[in-house]
Amino acid sequence: QTRNPLDFKEIFFDDQLAIAMSVEEGDDKDYQIAFEYDLNAKPPFTKNRRFRLYAVSGFCVCLAITSLILGTIILFREQPEAAGIEMDLNSGAIWEAKVEMAGINVEKWFVQFVSVVPGASNTTSIAHRAARWIISEDPMKLQYYAENLIQRYLLVLFYLTTTNDGKMPWRSCNEPKSGENSSCIYNRFNRVPNDTIVYDLIEKTSWLSGKHECDWVGNICDDNKNLRALHLMGQNISGTIPEDLINLSNLQSLKLAYNEFTGTLPTVFASMRQLLSLEVHGNNLIGTFPSEYFSATSLQVLNILDNQFTGTISSEIMRLENLRGLH
Repeated sequence: QTRNPLDFKEIFFDDQLAIAMSVEEGDDKDYQIAFEYDLNAKPPFTKNRRFRLYAVSGFCVCLAITSLILGTIILFREQPEAAGIEMDLNSGAIWEAKVEMAGINVEKWFVQFVSVVPGASNTTSIAHRAARWIISEDPMKLQYYAENLIQRYLLVLFYLTTTNDGKMPWRSCNEPKSGENSSCIYNRFNRVPNDTIVYDLIEKTSWLSGKHECDWVGNICDDNKNLRALHLMGQNISGTIPEDLINLSNLQSLKLAYNEFTGTLPTVFASMRQLLSLEVHGNNLIGTFPSEYFSATSLQVLNILDNQFTGTISSEIMRLENLRGLH
């Protein structure tokens, strides 16, 4: 169909093409001049097939990396520990995963720990918690071949067991808090002549500090740094008396009097041939006096008074021919 020339607005440029746009007569003033078309122009990059392929691939990679990071954070985030002696399942398992990722081989340490406390391999146990402290938290930073590794481990286990991993601290000289040094003011139990109990304040060394365990208050060692005596009287120590103390092979004197121990007197101590003195008076021990102690012929001092034992002590006690003090 033939149109009036006024129906089109034709634009021409030198050496270029222009696009003529159809307009109604009289309305051309409302339209801009024709759009210029560049023969060398490329389509917009968002419509480029290769661009779209790269964009999708990049998005997938970013999504995978983000998922991996979030998964790692969730896996290794510390979980609150349970209120009882048993530790939360994740606390030990997460720790083992962390040290493995860090390339730290802890198997050599655990071979030592499990040899004296089989439960140390259980990630939910207080024995495993003590192992973690030795390996990762101990300021002394012992190696697995250290001569005092087992002795220190057993004493750490004793402390963590009787304080419920620090939640029920002793009367004095507990594990130093952040920023504290190894010194502490020890409340030493003292019974004066009128039978009144007082506490003398003296400067000593805290348990679980960076000092040698022989320096921790209440520990008495020989010249070779072997523990010979563990004396902690009147320190509000509660729970049952830990049987793992039997593995302190050089221990000759155990004095845990005037604390708050409950349960029965461990029978395993009767097999400690090197044990010369056992004093657990002034606690809340129950049951009958174990007959196993009638064979503990090395005992020289036995004090079990002021507990809640029942029954009578058999005449078999006379077999303890080396006994010099029985209370």
